[in-house]
Amino acid sequence: MKKSYILVLVFCLALASCATTQSDWQKTIVTAKTEQLNFPELDTEISRALGDTLAEKGYKSTKPAIEILSQWTMKPESTAIPAYLVPAGKEEELGAIWSSSVSGERVECYELEFGYPPHWNYMNYGAGYDIPFSLCERRDGSFAPMQLLDESLNPANWDYSTIPPNSPILRKFDKVSLSDPSYVQQIIYNGRVGDYLKFIYREFSGDYIRPAFTQDIQYDLGLSNVIGFKTLRLEVLDATNTEIRYKLISNF
Repeated sequence: MKKSYILVLVFCLALASCATTQSDWQKTIVTAKTEQLNFPELDTEISRALGDTLAEKGYKSTKPAIEILSQWTMKPESTAIPAYLVPAGKEEELGAIWSSSVSGERVECYELEFGYPPHWNYMNYGAGYDIPFSLCERRDGSFAPMQLLDESLNPANWDYSTIPPNSPILRKFDKVSLSDPSYVQQIIYNGRVGDYLKFIYREFSGDYIRPAFTQDIQYDLGLSNVIGFKTLRLEVLDATNTEIRYKLISNF
């Protein structure tokens, strides 16, 4: 009876240990950050050059992202297998953050794609660059690929080449999220011809990757030095063909 009790106790402790391991790593899905845009301040004298944005208003949804700037070899070619390559230009948003309540480790993971160059053994895939994997940033700033992500975050999955911290191979940036709303209105200075000032109105809407709606606008300074479009009002203090000095009275 005593032996059976000990076996049950050991079994329970093993289950508890497994449960602890399973719950150690927690996954957090990253959501977009929405930024309100309202530039510049009202009634403040400002100078801008030809092609600059004079006023901007709206909101933009972004997520942290990475871009591979130069071809990266995850695993070098051998006689038996082709190289595992990530081509330059690949980019992806931050998808998930994994954190350990026990060790305090935290990794940020991006979903990218790798593939194979021409080789006699294509590993059942063939040449191309469409095999998904997770590229995760670790505590020291290095990036390492993981083919499998689960609650265990098994270190055995870190078996390819890593990208050291501050490597020129990749860059981190804020990318406009294609799955979240964005809407921005801008007016851009487009020069002066005689007494006429030219502007470009530009409007981004939706996923921000579609061509912006644009409209050319022209005003006669001989009639007024206040420029108006929709609810926007600009007081022009001075203007040449290359520069404009102005105050914003009201924004879009």
